[in-house]
Amino acid sequence: MSGNPRTGADIWSSNRQQRFIEQRIAQVEKHLGEMCQAFGAFSRKIARLRDKGDEICQKIKDYSETEIVNQSTLEALSTFAQNFSAVQDYRDHEVKSIQRKVVNPLSQYGHKCKDAKEDLKNAFTAHEKDLKSRKKFERTRERGSIDRQDMTRKEHELLKTSTQALHSEKVLEEKMESFERQKVNDLKNILMDFVNTELIFHARALEHFTNCYRSLQDIDEEADIASFRSVLNPSQTEGRLNIQRQNSRSSLNDTRLSSQSATPLQTRSATHSRQHSTSSANMFVAKSEIGRSPQAQARTFNGQNRNDRRGYAAASSEDDDLEDDDEDESEDESEITNPPVNRGQGRGSNIIRGGRGGGGQNGENLGSDEEEVVFFVYLLYDIASNKVVCVQSYYCRPTQNELRETILTEECKIVTGLNEDLIKSAPPLEQVLDEFERFLVQKELHPLHGGSSFFLCCDGQLHLRLVLHPEAQRKNISLPTYFYKFFDLRKAFKEHYKVETVHCIKDMLDHLNLEVDQSVEYGVRHCQDMAKIIQRLLDDRYQFSDPETISNRLEPGICSKSENVDDDTVIRARGLPWQSSDQDIALFFKGLNIIKGGVALCLSPQGRRNGEALIRFECKEHRDLALRKHKHHLGQRYIEVYKASGKDFINVAGGGNAEAQQFLEKHNNEGQVIVRMRGLPYSATSQQIIDFFQTGPNSVQVLDGQEGVLFVHHADGRATGDAFVLFANDEEADLALLKHRECIGSRYIELFKSTTAEVQQVLNRSMDPRAHAMEAGVAQTVNVSTAAAASFIDPSAATQMALMGFAPPTNNLLPVPQQMITTGSQKDCIRLRGLPYECSVTDILAFLGEFSKHIVLQGVHMVINSTGAPSGEAFIQMEGELAAEATAIAKHRKTMTTINGVACSKKRYVEVLQCSGDEMNIILTNGLPSVASPLATPLLQAVAPSPQRALMPTPTVPTHPAILSPPMAYPAPAFASPINHRSLATATTLPNYVSPLPTTVNPYQPFFYLYNGYPSPPVSPPTEVLPR
Repeated sequence: MSGNPRTGADIWSSNRQQRFIEQRIAQVEKHLGEMCQAFGAFSRKIARLRDKGDEICQKIKDYSETEIVNQSTLEALSTFAQNFSAVQDYRDHEVKSIQRKVVNPLSQYGHKCKDAKEDLKNAFTAHEKDLKSRKKFERTRERGSIDRQDMTRKEHELLKTSTQALHSEKVLEEKMESFERQKVNDLKNILMDFVNTELIFHARALEHFTNCYRSLQDIDEEADIASFRSVLNPSQTEGRLNIQRQNSRSSLNDTRLSSQSATPLQTRSATHSRQHSTSSANMFVAKSEIGRSPQAQARTFNGQNRNDRRGYAAASSEDDDLEDDDEDESEDESEITNPPVNRGQGRGSNIIRGGRGGGGQNGENLGSDEEEVVFFVYLLYDIASNKVVCVQSYYCRPTQNELRETILTEECKIVTGLNEDLIKSAPPLEQVLDEFERFLVQKELHPLHGGSSFFLCCDGQLHLRLVLHPEAQRKNISLPTYFYKFFDLRKAFKEHYKVETVHCIKDMLDHLNLEVDQSVEYGVRHCQDMAKIIQRLLDDRYQFSDPETISNRLEPGICSKSENVDDDTVIRARGLPWQSSDQDIALFFKGLNIIKGGVALCLSPQGRRNGEALIRFECKEHRDLALRKHKHHLGQRYIEVYKASGKDFINVAGGGNAEAQQFLEKHNNEGQVIVRMRGLPYSATSQQIIDFFQTGPNSVQVLDGQEGVLFVHHADGRATGDAFVLFANDEEADLALLKHRECIGSRYIELFKSTTAEVQQVLNRSMDPRAHAMEAGVAQTVNVSTAAAASFIDPSAATQMALMGFAPPTNNLLPVPQQMITTGSQKDCIRLRGLPYECSVTDILAFLGEFSKHIVLQGVHMVINSTGAPSGEAFIQMEGELAAEATAIAKHRKTMTTINGVACSKKRYVEVLQCSGDEMNIILTNGLPSVASPLATPLLQAVAPSPQRALMPTPTVPTHPAILSPPMAYPAPAFASPINHRSLATATTLPNYVSPLPTTVNPYQPFFYLYNGYPSPPVSPPTEVLPR
């Protein structure tokens, strides 16, 4: 069939097939979009029901805290609130499961249908070309042309277009079959996941509602009335009360018995004592990964973090990890049942000290590496009897896929005496923490199972802040709320005995003239030594008060220009992923308390995030601990951490714009989210923004209506095309982001999550006249010739520059956006040579075919020469070395068949070579300094503005020779005339985001990038002025 032109039947069949496919795509796009909208509305209604349920739990708890007479009613209300709160936790899990498993997959079909339409369009284009070729051939044959060569040529063209049309039909059939198969499979899985989620919720809710019903049935009305009468006549019960007080001091078990039989004037130290603290004594880190559910993140309750919610929480289930909700530090009222104050604070009757050890550094260097926990030890200490109850010790297995021949360092083996065989056969950290939960339940201490109060104590800050919390965060382990408060034994010791420095447990033992027991293993020995110290503190009438707290989530806040920021509380983090948010950075420093609004993402002069951030901590102690995380990893990238000044933080996060301050004051709740809009028409209004988000399949309400929209303007009042919009919570913000690249009028809008600090930076920059001048391309620059600039640097350079044939630099050239310049020796890039000059990014993607899906965000870089004309080359950043290697092998010396959707008249092959970021930069600069690193000369400094160098990374200047090609391998003709960068910006089929040229001049730059906006960036966009 491929050797003959298509027949009329083939053409009719192709038309019918295309119409059928078009109808199928339209049906899928319409009905799946409506389903997505309906499921989204369903999940939002459940979320509102969850919040109302939380409110009911809070009201019941408030009442139960005031009820001191009716004991059976009090117990029933407590049980009811606890179980009903558990139902809300399962309901919250239901909402997130529906969003993750149902709404999000359905929302992806908008893009899938768009891709399918594009495939259909390509097939239709090939079909139309075939029809035109057929008509031309028929007309020529009807005229009876005697030019056999012309007839042969047109017949050949007809055969070629027919072959292409048949090929496109075959490709379309395969893709549509794959589309249909995926659609059917997705619908099956999505609806099954929905039904399964509902079944799980209702099954577990039924269990807790049954418990609620039984607790209400157990209310003893007669006993409560008798208690009420005894309060009315207290003289009848005074003698019994004194007896109960004496008996309550006998032992820990007698305490629980007396609390059940006490008169109404006594308090219940079991159910209402909600003092939670954080763990432990000695923690050391090593390696161990767990497969915990991502449900370990905080939920919101009436705009507050659900972990900060008062009331009762549900224990985690075996199948789904629902995070334990934080319970308020209520009045414990356990002074009657607990020993006198010299035995500790009246809030808790037990102390738990834990130890964690790892395969890396220990002691004062604990937490400075990223080794994981390999053993976990804890000890229960009863304040009432002032003695140790029990000690438990567990080994922890490191991550399975990271097991190496050597798990433990030699230092760890010597210090701890651990055996690697024991570690390899041990359970993972997650199971060990579950064992700790069961231990608390067994000892009747678990706060969610009616246990008595306890608190955690550890030797210093490192074990929890730099070991347990960061490792739990990396492994998605949901730590219970009692791990968020703890007592620091070293601080307590220094406070009570007025000691200036304490470096380890031995220092405290030596000060108290106590001996170390060397007969037991390392972790147990440390816990027992801590027990001796605590026992002495209690004997000396020390009161454990004011526990250390660990923040669970970064809270929003506003920083003003006039605020005084301590230099000892700020650090700078470098090497952050471009798409990382302030919450991602806060999670990197999990365990350390960051002040409200204390993460400020730095922006480049083009308005994009440059991979740096300034972080402000609550105190110097936490800042110093943060410096220990230098070169720790966030995903696959290591992060550099350095000291910074308070002035640096104010320059980035501080703001004085009254309109911005008024807008950000509404963002005073950690559940609210700011979304940045880019590409708005200059005439856009607040109502248009609100309508934009309320219409369509993913409708969402803007918080506070028009007051929740902030437009960005220049100092002269003209709009920049940017705006910031407030949304009530993450769920609504995620729905809003689904409208990314949808249109207002004829312009598509880009959407990104933003922060308060970014709002301040963008507003500050937009009001700066110098920044506006640079964006408009009218910055004042001294017009000097290239040869003159070169001669100022080196007298011999003028002749060299003249021979190179470079023209004077102008402000109309297109520099590389800073974040586009990749470096490094990893060969994760490919170099395309021999491209047709008229080809676009779309043609390159079509040429790469299935390999184009491995291109990183913003990874396509066209190269133009010094005249602004295409050089026939392009550089593409791939996901990794394997992707780059596979692409180079498969596509090297393959032919590019189409240009701008039209078949190439000339067959030309394209060279595809694997290279690294460093090689790419060297080739582009011919081994000379790049435009990103201007020469520091007096002349060039005179024409340059004063950028905020403190916030910009220092670029690497390649000094070694070119690797893939010799210097000056490509001609560099002189400029014929100044280049209009806006005409170049619109030369390709995709939108280009052209950054303004820095006024620093580099006369050695022969080539430069023409950045093409593919794919759309997920980072903060530039704020330059583009024509509407």
